Amino acid sequence: AKTDEERKAIEEKLQKDSVQFVLQVMWTTTVVDMTVTLHETAQMVLFDKSVDKDTRLKRANGLQELGKIFSASPEVVKEGQEDVTRIYEEAAFAAMLETIKRKDEAAHQARESGTY
Repeated sequence: AKTDEERKAIEEKLQKDSVQFVLQVMWTTTVVDMTVTLHETAQMVLFDKSVDKDTRLKRANGLQELGKIFSASPEVVKEGQEDVTRIYEEAAFAAMLETIKRKDEAAHQARESGTY
């Protein structure tokens, strides 16, 4: 780079590319983890010999419905780094809100039952 502006533009591009790469690695790791977890869970739920065949069949039907819901979900169109970053931030924020909600509900139930 011959000028400070060129150097700054190169640095900004490298930073954006780095963020994109890190987010892609995180996403791939998350997908692999979710896939393995879902597979292991399905195996345990569907082949659980401590319950009768009817219960396992109901579980299988539930998993099938869950699969239909996921399959019907729209795909996210990735138009650029900003979109990927925004999507990741929104997902992380939604997960945090869900965690807070569950903790609040658990505390509320504990107070009502007198175990808190």
